[in-house]
Amino acid sequence: MNLALHPQIQKAEEVGIYKFTPEPQPKVSQNHKRPLGTADLLPLQKRLQRGEVPQKTAFLKEKEDPAERPGKEEDVVITGPGKRKRDQTEEEPEGMPGRSLRRTKLNESTAPKVLFTGVVDARGERTVLALGGSLASSVAEASHLVTDRIRRTVKFLCALGRGIPILSLDWLHQSRKAGCFLPPDEYVVTDPEQENNFGFSLRDALSRAQKRRLLEGYEIHVTPGVQPPPLQMGEIISCCGGTVLSSMPRSYKPQRVVITCSQDFPRCSIPFRVGLPILSPEFLLTGVLKQEAKPEAFVLSTLEMSST
Repeated sequence: MNLALHPQIQKAEEVGIYKFTPEPQPKVSQNHKRPLGTADLLPLQKRLQRGEVPQKTAFLKEKEDPAERPGKEEDVVITGPGKRKRDQTEEEPEGMPGRSLRRTKLNESTAPKVLFTGVVDARGERTVLALGGSLASSVAEASHLVTDRIRRTVKFLCALGRGIPILSLDWLHQSRKAGCFLPPDEYVVTDPEQENNFGFSLRDALSRAQKRRLLEGYEIHVTPGVQPPPLQMGEIISCCGGTVLSSMPRSYKPQRVVITCSQDFPRCSIPFRVGLPILSPEFLLTGVLKQEAKPEAFVLSTLEMSST
């Protein structure tokens, strides 16, 4: 049978030569080729479809340049079912550090951020760091406040307003011995003298602060001459859930107040006329300490205000 009359046979052979023999092959004389019949064509096509090649073609494929092999064939070898299972087993240890890292980050996010007020305790600071905690740079980011007694410092009042634990130095000393941060409940600062002076319980005040912010709903303006300065008073107000008014209010609104001092009385004529409470700084200093918002107890003298 003449090959020229059967283009399908030529196409099949050309496909076979292109796919499986990238290197040039010696030319074969047409006189030595045996004419192909229909019986030879079908098995050849089936073998090509199944990926089967003649013995000579397979021998030539073994010698082909590895760089010319299709990537798909390499993927098949690497991702075989059995191999994939072994690879997954071997890769599990590599995943362990990632899980450990996530646990470390979680521990870091819950580790105490300790702030000190009124005391300098280098040993306590080293204990915080050694146990995995950190030293807070401000009361706003602190999770625990450490001091030796009840103080009316800005840090103390802000911490109390936020309801975070206010602890004695013994908390750190005992935690160092235990090798971990101990629960804070047993180490809340005790100062019977100050509690008697101000008529309050620190534990009770902390409990109230944890349930509700003392100054929620309040709008408060602090005049320039007040001590502590307006900026620090503003920190206390914010930590207690209140809103700081940067300018003097000119209209009445429930829970809107002005905190001032004698030297700033002339500034308060407008809020006084519209009926806003004009309060002494003790509304914040004592009120936050006791966690009691009683503006009526700290209203400045009407006589003093009317004379301005």
